[in-house]
Amino acid sequence: MTADAIVLVAGMSTRIRSLTQGLPKSFLKVGDESLIERTLRLLRGAGVETITLVTGFEADVFRDAFPECNFVHNPDFATTNTSVSLSLALNARKDNNVADDKTVMVVNGDVYYAEGILQDMLAKSEHTLAAVKRHDLSEEEVKVIVEGDRIKRIGKHLDDRFAYGEAFGIYQLNPRFQRYMRQELNVMGNRKIFYEEAMDRLLGGGHDVRLHDVGDAIVQEIDFVEDYESLKKRV
Repeated sequence: MTADAIVLVAGMSTRIRSLTQGLPKSFLKVGDESLIERTLRLLRGAGVETITLVTGFEADVFRDAFPECNFVHNPDFATTNTSVSLSLALNARKDNNVADDKTVMVVNGDVYYAEGILQDMLAKSEHTLAAVKRHDLSEEEVKVIVEGDRIKRIGKHLDDRFAYGEAFGIYQLNPRFQRYMRQELNVMGNRKIFYEEAMDRLLGGGHDVRLHDVGDAIVQEIDFVEDYESLKKRV
């Protein structure tokens, strides 16, 4: 089954502005590639056909650098959270009559992740999956509680003592879950929340999301200067 991708890159990167020099943080380089260049390369290498970037801060920088991509713009990027960016992208797919039988990868643009993760997820394209890394957790991470290979809860609010690991910002939405996710985000209408809150509500309603444990693969979400410096030492 073929897949499309939605990459969320609307944020202002205020917590690491000393590094970004006015650019979005997905333009930070790790080696010879920026985070966004790497993500686009890995998506294409995994066979993803159509990539949509959800922009906000410095949107023209993305349009100039990656004209081959599709674009959805979040004009309220400064006052909204990822729920709005993902909702805009999923609604745009419906408005543009994109085929409802296509799996969609949702990727946060500020994450470095090992090669092979996307291919491994797409090999199970019939499922909705959350990529998860096991490590010591804190309030900052989006956490998951699991039962077997199924995710039962997801969110930053969960108690890290009972969490399995961190959902670090790569999700595979099969067609059915994608439709319900779009509807749930529209119904909730909360512009300040992370989109995982809608996923958590769907899980509470009996929807199926499977665990994709990435094992010892290198994964790093770039939220703080320390995250970036730590990553550069490991790769």
